[in-house]
Amino acid sequence: MNNNQNSKWINQQEIKSQILEIRRAIDRNLRDYLVLRLEQMDGIFVFALQVPENRWGDLSEGKEYTFEIGENERGYKNLLDFDFV
Repeated sequence: MNNNQNSKWINQQEIKSQILEIRRAIDRNLRDYLVLRLEQMDGIFVFALQVPENRWGDLSEGKEYTFEIGENERGYKNLLDFDFV
């Protein structure tokens, strides 16, 4: 896992969970991002700044992964890295 020690994360955690749903969206700057719904947690944002878009295809509904998640000061949870289980 990538030990991303960026100071903008007020909390980081590693969890093992299955992806229940993947939604693709576009932000106000017309950049793609994903929103993951996991067994244990909803609303995990995936941005290319933390996880390059060429890795997004490795994420699949119904599969289990180890996720590194960072929470920012506003309470939003972003995917920082993931590994296959």
